[in-house]
Amino acid sequence: MDKYQSNIPEGRRGITRRGFFHLPKGWDSFETTKLGVEILKSAAFTVAIAYVGLAISRNKQSDEALVKRRIESLDVIAPAANRIVSFVNVVGNWKELDPQQIILSKRVIDK
Repeated sequence: MDKYQSNIPEGRRGITRRGFFHLPKGWDSFETTKLGVEILKSAAFTVAIAYVGLAISRNKQSDEALVKRRIESLDVIAPAANRIVSFVNVVGNWKELDPQQIILSKRVIDK
């Protein structure tokens, strides 16, 4: 019995101690490396999934802000565009509008 086997309880005598880990008997550095690579692959996959999730979350927040800004812009543009369309197509309240109001509406839309 080697010096490491003496410290291991009777039921675990088939496992040898190398470094800080208890490894099964017959394992060499190749088996240990394979186990390490598998652990690193699973950790890298977890990190990649977390990164993708955060990117999607940030993109969604950005999209929500963009939609709010578009709605605010349309609240200003829609009435001015309606005045222009009414005046040009001679529908609605076009008789109440004068050309100066239409020009001002066009300038509002251009901003």
